[in-house]
Amino acid sequence: MKAYLTLDVGGTQIKSALLSDTYEPLEAAVRYPARSAEGRDCILQNLTGIVEAGLGRAAAKGYTTAGVGIAFPGPFDYARGVSLIQGIGKYDALYGFSLGDFLRSLPCMAGLPLLFANDADLYCLGECLLGEGRNYERVMLCCIGTGLGSGFVEKGRLIKSGARVPPDGWLFRQPFRDGVLDGWLSATGLRRLIGEAAVFPAGTDAKELAEAACKGDSASLDIWNTFGDMLAEALPPYARRFGAQAVFLGGQVTRSAGLFTDSLSAALKEEGIRLHISADSSLSAMQALPLLLEGKAVNPYTSNREGA
Repeated sequence: MKAYLTLDVGGTQIKSALLSDTYEPLEAAVRYPARSAEGRDCILQNLTGIVEAGLGRAAAKGYTTAGVGIAFPGPFDYARGVSLIQGIGKYDALYGFSLGDFLRSLPCMAGLPLLFANDADLYCLGECLLGEGRNYERVMLCCIGTGLGSGFVEKGRLIKSGARVPPDGWLFRQPFRDGVLDGWLSATGLRRLIGEAAVFPAGTDAKELAEAACKGDSASLDIWNTFGDMLAEALPPYARRFGAQAVFLGGQVTRSAGLFTDSLSAALKEEGIRLHISADSSLSAMQALPLLLEGKAVNPYTSNREGA
């Protein structure tokens, strides 16, 4: 039986999992510390160990590894496998380094296909090729976590250029209020709202805010309502410009979607656009890696012109 080794590389941890040739998990994801603030040698040694362990698990279970897919944060040259991250306290030591060449040189990787992709792009592809997004021709997707990830999918392929979408299909740097969308429509934005409310202990996060709201705390509910109103203000114009038939939300913050999506759902409904909350955006992202490795999804980093 074939298996694909997939890695979801974050700033704090790295998840590793084996997926079948039908894109289903063959095991529970194994989590490792990312060591992203360390020097280059430490980061590379860590990644090497994680890849070797994943391939070892596949062999021990009797699977034939068909490829390795890695979701890596940006900025990153995904076609060449070169990190362009600098100045943000994670993976700075890899700036300009060809991680692709390094991993392909490992003895355990001999002859194995290797692919890098952006985690938000992967979520979009996985949801639209294997999930409920298959029911629509044009979809806008947002992944609300520490920051704001996004993508626009038409007929199963990411649209990353053209007049209908922002550059690269990424909303995070689009202007909003006194900054950009990433600073507001994210866990970072929620922390800002929490701080401005000045009624919660320092360090209160989205999970704690949701727990308080579910107990009826009025200050917490007000913050979630404000957050939802911002989504309703910011997202519909982009969905309308793209001609989206549906908007999908994923990411950690959407675990509390019931607290903040009413105003967004109403605003989209006025445009004839449906709102969906993804069941598991992380799994959707992991499942898209084998699709790209098999060529069953258009690679957005080698063919990214609209309509190409």
